[in-house]
Amino acid sequence: MKVQIGLVKYGSSYSYGEIRAVLEKTFPDAHIFILNNQSEAAEKGEIQGSNSGHEFSGYYELLQLMDNSQPIVLFNDTLFKNHMTLGWLWLVKRCLKGLENHNHMIFGDLRFDGDDLPERPNPFLASWVFLLSGSVAVEEMHRTLANLLENPQPTWSLAYEVFLNEWLLSQKWYKGWHQKAVNSEILKLKKRNIYWEHCLSKALLENDGLTVYSLGHENALIYQTLRVLDRLKTGISRSLALIQRR
Repeated sequence: MKVQIGLVKYGSSYSYGEIRAVLEKTFPDAHIFILNNQSEAAEKGEIQGSNSGHEFSGYYELLQLMDNSQPIVLFNDTLFKNHMTLGWLWLVKRCLKGLENHNHMIFGDLRFDGDDLPERPNPFLASWVFLLSGSVAVEEMHRTLANLLENPQPTWSLAYEVFLNEWLLSQKWYKGWHQKAVNSEILKLKKRNIYWEHCLSKALLENDGLTVYSLGHENALIYQTLRVLDRLKTGISRSLALIQRR
């Protein structure tokens, strides 16, 4: 089956050639689109992104260039930073089998691991990977992303603000988001992006025209193993960041 792969990156941590080489090992016949969100940083072969809404605007801009009649896989570059790359690519390939004549299906990293707040559905789709089976799924994703991007300064409940602060500012190695340096503007944008992630999930999960599956649908054991390995990988990065911030 023909597949298109779109990846949103920022900067030059991973080169155009390196990304293509990894993706082509699993998907040798794929049409690959790589969008660079760093201003004026796109390499030859890459698409220059606006970064107006981080990976969300990147996905939106990629979908405008892609053929909605074919399956589309969207990643951001945390595929390489935070995730067990080859394992997840294998799962995506498994889920692509049997999608002929199905244009309404979305597969993603569907997580059942949080409190159910009005703004935070449980489960929710982590925003680093989406597999869209065809035209209906692509069009609904495109429309939902457009709605998010129209509201760059959303508001939310006090309970959700407490959740965001607890998650982002946690001093526990296994929880939250840790950077070497965090200022109020970066924190504000990160909160907005988490909110957008949850809004996107809610809209897709509640859309009667779509069927949403976990990427673990074809192999639950491999999926759970990858989730555990991902947590260990990001936990090490968080620990190092916490040490450097002290």
